Amino acid sequence: MLFAGTTAVGAIAADRTEYRADEVVLAAGSYGSAAVMLRSGVGPAADLTALGIEVAPTCRSGGGCRTTRSSPTPGIAPLIDSNFLDTGRDARQMLEGVRLARTIAHNPVFAPLTAGELIPGDAVPDADLAEVIAANLALYGHPTATAPMGGPHDEWAIVDAVGAVHGLAGLGVADASIIADTSSTPTNLTVIMLAERIHRRAYAARSRP
Repeated sequence: MLFAGTTAVGAIAADRTEYRADEVVLAAGSYGSAAVMLRSGVGPAADLTALGIEVAPTCRSGGGCRTTRSSPTPGIAPLIDSNFLDTGRDARQMLEGVRLARTIAHNPVFAPLTAGELIPGDAVPDADLAEVIAANLALYGHPTATAPMGGPHDEWAIVDAVGAVHGLAGLGVADASIIADTSSTPTNLTVIMLAERIHRRAYAARSRP
């Protein structure tokens, strides 16, 4: 992103093309929007410094914005590590869960309703389950809250009630990253509602004399 002081004035594409705008709205998803802000110098000062990103000036507690145009390689995606099997307890509970699911599915009551075990498969004995689990972990999460919405006195909040980034002008976010907590359901409809509401409020504000 391009800044003039604490005001967002545009964005720079991966091919270094500059796009100027009166307002910049990020909608790159929970991981993407956070990555764009960090690469642009908006975020925790310690984290930015560790990545070699210049932070100036301070825009919020632990955060900042920058005026220089260089940023870490945008083509490298953020590393997301869920640490599913980080401890022995994690591994044991995962194994217990798979064994329990297998036991339930093999119950004679369910036998007429199933064609067989898809994953890990009937050919995999219980003794090999731990190894199979470790090699086939998958994430079906709905990430949120990487730029959570909150009031001016909430130190953890990145955006306000209309998605505007605290401490900066001309910069907003309209995706799942601003949802302040992690939901237990797909976020598609929630994000559509947020984006429509943010658009209506922003349009109404610009239309006022």
